[in-house]
Amino acid sequence: MKRIVCLLLALCLGTLALAGCGNKTYPPVKSTAEEAKTVITLTYGNRTYNVKYELYRTFFLSYREEIDGGDRSVWTGSEKESYREKINAKILGQIAEIYATEALCREIGFDQFGKDADKAVQEYIRISVEGGETSGGNIEGIGSYDEYLALLKEKYINYSVQDLIYRYYLGSEALNDYYCGQDSEFMSEFSFGSTKHTEADLREFYDGDSAIRVLWCYLPGNVYTEEKALTARDKLITARDLVTTDAEKEQKVGVAMVGLTTAAADDILNGQIVTRDNLDANLYGDIVEAAFNLGTTEISQPISVKSDQFDGYFLVYRTVKSDSFYDTHKDDVMNAFLQDALGKKIRAVKEEMISSVQFKNGLLTLDLSTVTMD
Repeated sequence: MKRIVCLLLALCLGTLALAGCGNKTYPPVKSTAEEAKTVITLTYGNRTYNVKYELYRTFFLSYREEIDGGDRSVWTGSEKESYREKINAKILGQIAEIYATEALCREIGFDQFGKDADKAVQEYIRISVEGGETSGGNIEGIGSYDEYLALLKEKYINYSVQDLIYRYYLGSEALNDYYCGQDSEFMSEFSFGSTKHTEADLREFYDGDSAIRVLWCYLPGNVYTEEKALTARDKLITARDLVTTDAEKEQKVGVAMVGLTTAAADDILNGQIVTRDNLDANLYGDIVEAAFNLGTTEISQPISVKSDQFDGYFLVYRTVKSDSFYDTHKDDVMNAFLQDALGKKIRAVKEEMISSVQFKNGLLTLDLSTVTMD
């Protein structure tokens, strides 16, 4: 599982594995003066990044439901500043992810704004509009450029934000290829600054406290209420307590999880190696935090998650890491190690950027109840 996940990638991209390029291009749509206004600056090294209102607006409207629970009055109520602080923390996390990726791409010599990237962005737009064959299968296009732009607007995205998100995707793929390898065939000697890895490094990573292994299952909110999720948890506890050994407990809980969802059995039974840096914090942060707070063989309470990808509950079982898993799933251990190393590098840049944040042009006094796409 790749660590880098932006809130809006799924909305913008659909299928990313494109095959070939078409000839038709679609003209960019210029942002309004209000949309293009700088509202935040971030600094990393000797470079300053100007964040436009249009990007802040996109993330605000995308996170608003998660933060206010549908009660729009909170943005004008007595606790409005508390809500502003809460949503700004999430927004800044995503914005810093985008610009940290840009900064690191510059370090490895990948140009997210060069001619090749321009062509790739146009191809994403073209195939979204027209459809066509891709290496991932056939895509049915939206039909017209106007309909495409209208769909973006429904998702709180204008042309410029869409362009930036596409380039973020290209950059994140470049970083992943550079540091982690391509097509799951990782470099025989991982170079991360001055750090090299050996078999002993992988073993130390796996055995150490910074990496845990879990099984988890997602219970969609349109099927599971909190009460039903608690009942599902009871089923897992019952299954676990039927047996005595760690291996048996994991197997029983895994099978019970498979019975609760429509997810592929292997995806659940193989589990996840989790660190605090190998998954996107905005998407998986609450799940990872709950997992690290569990003792081995413990099952979490239902974890409520509401995002563009999830709207429901997660149940997490923390396994006992075994030698047999390490021996038979070396690729999974390698992937987690590499993604964790890359995640740490991104986090360091993000933290520097977030510590440098300056709000501009009245953003901190903006009436958030008035933020719309119109």
